[in-house]
Amino acid sequence: MNKKNLAEIKILEGHSRESMELIENNGKRYVLKKWLDPKKGKKSIEKQIIFEEIISGSIRIKSPKIIDHYLDDSGNFIAIMEYIEGFSGSDLHKISSFQF
Repeated sequence: MNKKNLAEIKILEGHSRESMELIENNGKRYVLKKWLDPKKGKKSIEKQIIFEEIISGSIRIKSPKIIDHYLDDSGNFIAIMEYIEGFSGSDLHKISSFQF
């Protein structure tokens, strides 16, 4: 896959030593996420795989499908996921009601 930053999305690094990058392959967008701690990455992806879609009124929350996951040559856990256009969890939290 061709690694490439698109639009205003850049490589992001989290506090838990993770990074995410938007990549493009044959006109489709994907997210490449890297964990320096392979156990943490594997556990996170396992939780994501079993996440069920939530629908509340007009709001639909789904987890990106995992396309591939593997350990790279440096021992980092890598996951490639579908890219979903929409609000992030933190964006949704800012605009949602307390009950939601």
